[in-house]
Amino acid sequence: MMMYKRVKKLVNFSRTSGVFFLFFGIFIKSTIEVIGVASITPFVAVMVNPEIVQTNQYLNYAYEYFSFDNNTIFLNYLGAVTLILLITSNIISALVEWMIIRFSKVMEYRLSTQLLSQYLLNKYVFFLDNNSSKLGKNIISEVQRCIDGVIIPLMVACSRFVTAAFIVVLLVYVEPIPAFGVGILFGGGYFLIYVFVRKRLFNLGSLSSEALSIRFKTINEAFLGVKDIKLRGIEKTFISRYKKSAKRLAYYNIYQHVVSILPRYILESLAFGGVVLVMIYLVNKGGSAQNIIPIVALYAVAGYKLLPALQNIYSAIVTVKFNIPALIILTDDLKDKELCNPSQKNSNLSPIEFKDNFDLNSIFFKYPNSDNYAINNLSLNIKAHSTIGIVGTTGSGKTTLIDIILGLLESDSGRVNVDNNILDSKNIHLWQKKISYMPQSVYLIDDTIYANIAFGLANDEIETDKVIKAAKVANLNDFIVSLKDGYNTQIGEQGVKLSGGERQRLGIARAVYDNPEIIVLDEGTSALDTVTEVAVMEAINSLAKEKTIILIAHRLSTVKDCDIIYLLNDGEIEDSGTYIELVSKNDKFKKMTGEK
Repeated sequence: MMMYKRVKKLVNFSRTSGVFFLFFGIFIKSTIEVIGVASITPFVAVMVNPEIVQTNQYLNYAYEYFSFDNNTIFLNYLGAVTLILLITSNIISALVEWMIIRFSKVMEYRLSTQLLSQYLLNKYVFFLDNNSSKLGKNIISEVQRCIDGVIIPLMVACSRFVTAAFIVVLLVYVEPIPAFGVGILFGGGYFLIYVFVRKRLFNLGSLSSEALSIRFKTINEAFLGVKDIKLRGIEKTFISRYKKSAKRLAYYNIYQHVVSILPRYILESLAFGGVVLVMIYLVNKGGSAQNIIPIVALYAVAGYKLLPALQNIYSAIVTVKFNIPALIILTDDLKDKELCNPSQKNSNLSPIEFKDNFDLNSIFFKYPNSDNYAINNLSLNIKAHSTIGIVGTTGSGKTTLIDIILGLLESDSGRVNVDNNILDSKNIHLWQKKISYMPQSVYLIDDTIYANIAFGLANDEIETDKVIKAAKVANLNDFIVSLKDGYNTQIGEQGVKLSGGERQRLGIARAVYDNPEIIVLDEGTSALDTVTEVAVMEAINSLAKEKTIILIAHRLSTVKDCDIIYLLNDGEIEDSGTYIELVSKNDKFKKMTGEK
């Protein structure tokens, strides 16, 4: 029942239509398949004993109704009908298989998209507690495991179960005692094997999810840290780590595959013996050869259809049991309600104006699973069109404070006001539209300089004039035009073809591309040489009259021209003032500047 609820939840989330139509197709396919099997008996009976056409009321009725001239012509038509039924059954079976595959793959596409949407629309704090490789593994591997290992096998099992049930009913109708024997032999055999292996299958399925996570994490870390790995010569460490998880995963999959196919070879051997036993039973019952041969033919054709059906049912159940951990992971991560982009949900809200002040009032914040406050009763004021510096030693709370200002983190208590408008989860996206942010480590995509400056926009949405203007502000335009491909130069993954300073200047260009009202630079010039830093800071300071600029810096030369500097310590504002004021009154700040 629990698995049914989880599968139903997946189908609801995928919004994949056609479930009823699919199961109707399965029913029709099974019905025609059984009719095709059943048609074997009269065909063989007439072939062995043509006179049965006159003695059997059903055959005689068909003979008279269609006005056949003789038994040979009747036999030919009967054979043709049997052949058409079998061919039609196979065609419909192929069509139903196509329907199942199409249904499941559309479901896979929609579920992976839905899961990605739910991850991305989570609050920023969600990503502080979840490894990106694990999330990527869930979106790609666990969704695929769930579809290929749960949804498709369940549908195949349903299809084969209906077929098997109809065939068994037919066999019971024709000759009940052998039919019950066949059912107990094969059905009981598969059931006992499954009972013996099901717990181990589930446990190995859970271990398989763990191995997948380690494999994804190892690949991700290896490629992101390839420079350090090469310099330290530790390639074998990562290869070994990958091999261990990949080997475990291979073992688990081998076990599941062997368990799913092994009974087939055992029970196929028993099937031939079963046909012999049916013949012996019918002979001992006193049946003549003319009566026995049609029934044996029926059992032979039924066995040809029934054994694969039972094997498919068993194999599907084994596969589902092995992949249930993927189903649990997926349904636990999918929310009961689809997350909605707040910018769409609250599009009717009035825009937030920032003309005077941005205030943090008595802000407290601590990270999940932490006992200490990263921000402790902090209050500050930022005036529009001013330049603010935030400084402090490592761990003083600078980045956390910026994340709160950006609206990425929500304070545990306290208020955030913009011109007396309180910011909350409903309107924070309106505030974020006004802000451009450049982190200490700039994220660059494996694309052109042009696409990286206008990050997130399609090519037809990018404004070339704005790209060039942003590059000039970042003192990057001269470098770009000197390149062979100019703005269309490919920079490689994470900007590997650029120097550290070039990457940061590219980040600054991205930060000013949208002409934001507020520019936040988190150690934004730390990788620049002195000459370039001066040029970039002059460009940034030239915007001060029309922009609000917030600078976080270890290199305090970048905050010399700030209107006000806040000195943080243990999540609190220890002191504030202009650069000259802080040098004169705060020994700690003076020591940080290196001035005597």
